[in-house]
Amino acid sequence: MGSNNKIKIDFDEKTSKAIRKMIEEIVGQKTRTLNEEILELKKNAEFQEKFYEENKNNAVEVEKLKKEVKELKDENLKVNEELQYLTRKVNMLEAEQINKHLEVVGVPEKENESLHEIVEAVHKKLNIEYKKEDIKAVFRTKSGKKDCKNILIKTKSREVRDEIMKKIKADKIRLNARDINTNFDSKPIYINEILNERTKKLFFDCKTIQKEFLIKFIWISNGKVLARKTEKSKIKEIRHFDDLSLVKE
Repeated sequence: MGSNNKIKIDFDEKTSKAIRKMIEEIVGQKTRTLNEEILELKKNAEFQEKFYEENKNNAVEVEKLKKEVKELKDENLKVNEELQYLTRKVNMLEAEQINKHLEVVGVPEKENESLHEIVEAVHKKLNIEYKKEDIKAVFRTKSGKKDCKNILIKTKSREVRDEIMKKIKADKIRLNARDINTNFDSKPIYINEILNERTKKLFFDCKTIQKEFLIKFIWISNGKVLARKTEKSKIKEIRHFDDLSLVKE
């Protein structure tokens, strides 16, 4: 069961990436072509304007070329807007695919382990009732350290996932590998939301420059990057890196 769901999830992620790549290639090629045409028309317009000043005979042709340049600029702007829209759409589709998932980091692997028992132990530590039917799939992923690959939990609903995340944040619970198995070393384990690649990069970039902008808090909630200047500041959603400059006191 776990293996089949893993294949499905991997397929969804690959499909999203393939769609994104296809969109970027198509729009990118069209944009490059338009930019080349704009550059060529600009050169022609500059030449014609000079010729017009010298001969006063080609005003009509120059105006025509100027109009064509403007039309190409407008089309290029429209293509870029469409690319941004399609990119947002792909991000939304990816988010819908993974908004029921959780990632457990730091649990050592052992032979003949039961991943459902690990999930149950996490619930017990969080004082949340464990219902096996709430867990659609659980398996080790390819990411993580050797002999300690991350565990992906696919819950049946976003509400189940959110209950776990809210409990961890509200009670500031720190999980330890020994909460899972008393034979494990006393090392911290972490439970995270699953993020798409764009959000991961955005979060990483924001955290990297957080101090420079004097922003005290940057965090993830429901697949969104959020920021707050101080404890009393309003929360600002960060959709693009440039949004950091809009985070106010």
